Amino acid sequence: MNEQAPLKGRITVIGIGEDGYDGLSPMARSILENARIIFGGTRHIAMLPGTNTATQNKWITPFEANLPMIEDCLDQNPVVLASGDPMYFGVGNTLIKYFGPEPIYAIPAPSSISTRRIATGLGVIGMRCDYIAWPRPGRDSVAFAPARQADRAQCRWIDPGLGRSDAVRGRV
Repeated sequence: MNEQAPLKGRITVIGIGEDGYDGLSPMARSILENARIIFGGTRHIAMLPGTNTATQNKWITPFEANLPMIEDCLDQNPVVLASGDPMYFGVGNTLIKYFGPEPIYAIPAPSSISTRRIATGLGVIGMRCDYIAWPRPGRDSVAFAPARQADRAQCRWIDPGLGRSDAVRGRV
């Protein structure tokens, strides 16, 4: 990033959940409806309504190559779509490392980890997330382990829309 010149513009990072565009707050929807340029993963961009007229940029690989592209359009106040809470292991942290905190404005949704804990009835206290892997065919792969059973943990795989299933015992 060009550290010589002050940043002009704002990057709005919008967390979007599995409920997609319909699950966004009115403020997040308004920002997206008025956006001129949007960055996000293929599945996040696909969640936008067909009426969205912003220039839509899907992430490229390596991810860091996207950062100068966002910087180049900072004067257009780009919007970045992210999974759930973008500040929880997310793109928000990467943006802050690159741009600093000043131009970043985030509108989070519940994180995927929080969503899965709710689905399993497991609270945050006394729990830890031992394993995260993103979708396998027909299944979201997220497992949780009670902290008191760190060596022999009971994990739960969560099937989207089906709640609890497949309790698995083993070392995680």
